[in-house]
Amino acid sequence: MRHYEIVFMVHPDQSEQVPGMIERYTAAITGAEGKIHRLEDWGRTDGQQVAVSWLTRSTNCTKHTTF
Repeated sequence: MRHYEIVFMVHPDQSEQVPGMIERYTAAITGAEGKIHRLEDWGRTDGQQVAVSWLTRSTNCTKHTTF
């Protein structure tokens, strides 16, 4: 399986939307035959950072999707 990671940063004014953003990313990955390997919410500093690591055999998980 191939390994991919995505890190997204969220403006402090939108931090309450992070759970929904995480759900959309994980749904897109698992819906395209990917398997979440690790999900880390790094918390807040000037914003909020979230890292998602996943494994997949499919290239469908790597295509650009707008969230």
